[in-house]
Amino acid sequence: MIGGCQLISKSDEINPNLFQTLASSDYIYEVKEGDSLWSIAKENNLSIKELLQSNPKIRSSSIYPGDKIFISAASELIQSNVWRSPLESNQKMQTSDSWIFFYGAIGEPIRSTKAGKVVAAGSVIPGYGNIVLMEHENQFLSFYGHLKEILVNEGDNISEGEAIATLGQTEAARPMLRFQIRYQGKPVDPKKIKFK
Repeated sequence: MIGGCQLISKSDEINPNLFQTLASSDYIYEVKEGDSLWSIAKENNLSIKELLQSNPKIRSSSIYPGDKIFISAASELIQSNVWRSPLESNQKMQTSDSWIFFYGAIGEPIRSTKAGKVVAAGSVIPGYGNIVLMEHENQFLSFYGHLKEILVNEGDNISEGEAIATLGQTEAARPMLRFQIRYQGKPVDPKKIKFK
């Protein structure tokens, strides 16, 4: 618990009051002659699955000129962001649906993936060991778990690439960094995260 609010949990929920929506960046697309869901998705840097999720009443086989389709700016914003790898080498890593696991030596420096503000630091979430949670511009968060030593404090403003912790094994089976990017409180698919 941080300041009376649970910031993150294993159910992947996060305090929605930390953020505001980007509704002004979303828009309504009017279907034109010759359009298909595939062409609309490609034009807006979305997958067909993402397009259908935003438009549950639309069927892939039945769109017509004049139909209105809701387009979210979230996917384009996510894919346009490039992040610094939290470790000097990101070769030894594995991914799951929402996590990236970096493996290395205990004590290896972990660096901020972007400039931002520390919103949580310490052993505050059971199951993740020592953690650092950072808030970035455009409603992004970065999460760093199973740390050995934490080098920052809650409220610190951190530059991109600044050392924030060292790799550890707290509440983990082996030395690792459990890493996640969140956008508007929800985990970003690791396959969409681009590292420098």
